Amino acid sequence: MERFLRNYQPPPKKTKTEREKAQKRQEYEKESRHRDYLKQWENEFTWLAKTDHGMVCKVCESYEEVGSFVTGCKNYKKDSIKCHEKSDGHKTNMRREQARKDPGQTEASRALKMLNKQVLSRLALQFRNVHGLCKKGRPYTDYTLLCDLDEAKGMDIGKQYRTDKKAAEFATSIAEAERERMRKDFSTAKFIAAISDGTTDSSFQETEIVYVRHCQAGKIKVNFSLVKNTMKADAQTISEVIVEGIENLVTNFENKLVALGTDGASVMTGHKTGAVQRIRERVARPWLVGVHCSGHKLELAYKDMVKQKIPLYDKLESLLLNIYYFYRNSNLNRALLKESFATLNQKVILPTRVGGTRWIGHLKLAIDNILSGYEALLQHFDQVSYHLCNKEGVG
Repeated sequence: MERFLRNYQPPPKKTKTEREKAQKRQEYEKESRHRDYLKQWENEFTWLAKTDHGMVCKVCESYEEVGSFVTGCKNYKKDSIKCHEKSDGHKTNMRREQARKDPGQTEASRALKMLNKQVLSRLALQFRNVHGLCKKGRPYTDYTLLCDLDEAKGMDIGKQYRTDKKAAEFATSIAEAERERMRKDFSTAKFIAAISDGTTDSSFQETEIVYVRHCQAGKIKVNFSLVKNTMKADAQTISEVIVEGIENLVTNFENKLVALGTDGASVMTGHKTGAVQRIRERVARPWLVGVHCSGHKLELAYKDMVKQKIPLYDKLESLLLNIYYFYRNSNLNRALLKESFATLNQKVILPTRVGGTRWIGHLKLAIDNILSGYEALLQHFDQVSYHLCNKEGVG
């Protein structure tokens, strides 16, 4: 018996076919059983809920209108719940819900962050190039060259936004961001003053420049606000440009403006129709202080004093101006003057313009330059006169 038990092998277990399994499931379903919803299912399936219509998926019913777990499933079996959980529709809706609750943790968001980081890095380089052009007064056409140079250095500059038109757009954005920063400073200022002066641009068109001045935390700040070409430099036009320049930086400026700094031209300081008087009427502040630029007043006072006591002043001013144009309008004369400085082992100091702007410092600089380079100038004048004499046959 023992020997028999030792050698006994149980018969292999009979494996049911898929057809037999399906048949058994059908027979099981035919049996009359009472099933009910189990509350503990909600611990395992947090998206599950029980309604009067049956089991529903709280996530799917937010994104879909049809489906057994949207309208209500009464097949209270755990297998039905698992089957719904594995469905593609449920998985998609779960991703939607996660993205809605925490957008930063989705795959799309992470990919977008990486993409944005790369794009922002490229844009930072491009904005720096444009900012450098603006600081140095270079044309936008140089922007493409700077981008090509960055690329040659191995920097990731990208292939987009590398035209002069895009450079102009970047410059506009930089200016607007800087204006916004200044607006925040002016929002806390109680009093402001404007400074304005006229000039001509490279095309000899009348241009008005406006600065706005205020005090913040005990520090005086002067901010550039506007430069604008004007059709004509009359009081009405200039006053409108000044107001526009102030409005660029200061909201409700009528209650903060206390002074205007200008030159002494009648179009600016005329007591009846001058630009300052028009702005007084515009802001309804008749006591608004009009300040005559001290630099202009000093230059005017100096000229009046010198012309009365030193008749030679006009001749000196004319001489300095003629020397300036003698070298400014001739490349040959400038080159020969530089050779004279080199011969004398002196630093090259070219004559500067006098009388172009109403500042006494310009006259002083012109005189200092003439005195510093007097020997070189005299040497060059001797050479010029010698050649002229030989040319005309004068011994």
